[in-house]
Amino acid sequence: MNALEEVHAALIRHVERGLRPVVTSRYPLEQAADALRDLDAGLVQGKAVLVHD
Repeated sequence: MNALEEVHAALIRHVERGLRPVVTSRYPLEQAADALRDLDAGLVQGKAVLVHD
């Protein structure tokens, strides 16, 4: 098993045990630049998600 496969397997185990990401910010796809700016500025706690409507 290579390193990427090991990381993937570990992630799957965590998800199976109930680990869920905390999504605190959602941005329309058209605002991707704003999302990156907010991430770089440290304004996002948790995960930011780009949403395609």
